[in-house]
Amino acid sequence: VTVSVLYWVQGRPPMRTSQVHLASLRYQRPYWMLKLRSADVDNYKIYTKLHLPEHQRIEMGHQAWLGGLDRPYMRPKCTTKNPLWLERKRHMLRIPELQGPESPLERYVLQWEQQFHSFRGTLRPTADDMHIAFELVERPLDLSYALQILNWCRNENDIHFAKDSFRVFLEACLRVDRKDVAVEAMNNAETLGFWHIDDDVRKYLNGDQTWYAKTASGALLPEAENRDVDATLTSATTEESEEANLAAELAALEALEAKSKAGKASPAETDAEEEARLLAELEELEALEKGDRK
Repeated sequence: VTVSVLYWVQGRPPMRTSQVHLASLRYQRPYWMLKLRSADVDNYKIYTKLHLPEHQRIEMGHQAWLGGLDRPYMRPKCTTKNPLWLERKRHMLRIPELQGPESPLERYVLQWEQQFHSFRGTLRPTADDMHIAFELVERPLDLSYALQILNWCRNENDIHFAKDSFRVFLEACLRVDRKDVAVEAMNNAETLGFWHIDDDVRKYLNGDQTWYAKTASGALLPEAENRDVDATLTSATTEESEEANLAAELAALEALEAKSKAGKASPAETDAEEEARLLAELEELEALEKGDRK
């Protein structure tokens, strides 16, 4: 006797039995795909239903791209660990983010990635390599590439910057008229890795003076802000150099005159000396002859 019949005998209304839908194992996904969202993978059936012809065709395409006919590639159940040869091949086949380099710095960025971002590479950049990037800055976009290289040097490679690194960085910022970037870098110098900033550079960025360095000829940098001062300095230096040249020419003329005077007085003196020497030699010869006769 079923439960519904008993309920009917006891005068109770029959209870509708609901069929329990247990979790079917037929369509269950692997455990590693338990929390995988549809945004992460387009169609999860390519992992669970490989026997279907369209999925087999997709797998053949994957094998042709990843491995090859001579070395077939089986997709692992969990892709957290890939074989070393597959990682290397994926690294070689990756599309570079920067395509069609236009400026010298863009070519240098690609060269940098080849040299220092190779597959499990051990070659580390130096401060000079970073300086080359800042010296190649010609336009504002180049400055962003140079700052990306600065980011790699500081955060990935953790290299020790040179003493003049901030000055090279400042010159690159001024070349593209971005003094504000240099001011912000000076305020966060310790975080960025700049351990030395000249007092003149600090005064220039704070606005206390209009120059940050002097050249060997005495000109002030940057030239655009110090053209008037450089003009006065160059005029003063040219006057000083002209005076020095005149003094040197006068000294040379006086030396030539003294030499000419000495040359005129010398023949008489040399003749008298020559006569005295000849007389002395004659006296010696006569003395020797007298001694021989005795």
